[in-house]
Amino acid sequence: MLADNDHIPGWFNQCPAASGIGDSFRNRRRNVDLVHWCAEDGRLTLVELKWGRGAPTHAVQQILRYGAAYLLCRMHRDRLPVGNRPVMSAMHVALRVAAPIRDYRDDGLRDCLFRAQESLGRVPGRTGLAGLSMSLDVLAFPEWFDHLPFTDGAEVRDSCDRPELTEEGRIIVDAFDGLALVHLDRDGTKG
Repeated sequence: MLADNDHIPGWFNQCPAASGIGDSFRNRRRNVDLVHWCAEDGRLTLVELKWGRGAPTHAVQQILRYGAAYLLCRMHRDRLPVGNRPVMSAMHVALRVAAPIRDYRDDGLRDCLFRAQESLGRVPGRTGLAGLSMSLDVLAFPEWFDHLPFTDGAEVRDSCDRPELTEEGRIIVDAFDGLALVHLDRDGTKG
């Protein structure tokens, strides 16, 4: 809603990731949490958010599926209804997971990240999409952002679905502005 009301310009939320591919019934809930498109530099950012409803490892797997769906659409754009959309010409696709820092414990995340990052480096050669690069990063909200300022969907709508930015909306915007890259060392520690 903050994106819809232009409080975080250039961002879109709940974007379908598999629309028009396969069985629409099974894929109707496959939405990327946040998407940012920057036409000037051809950069597409897909963000999966996790907050108390699953480990970041699950979020990494989910964002990788969305990245794979993007690649599939891109490789077959001439046969799909998305072929003429500007995002289908992205030069770089950044896959990101955002979660509270406390949720980044080593539950296989480090190994999952290293394998995925290594594979993403081979995307252009294996897909025939020369000029396209992909990256994968995990981000943490600032430590001060340790709880959501809402208790349910009605409060979210009341606070965020407005043309003016409320205090609760400002907290969310500031938390997203404060996202920081999480560095996992080879031994699994956060840096």
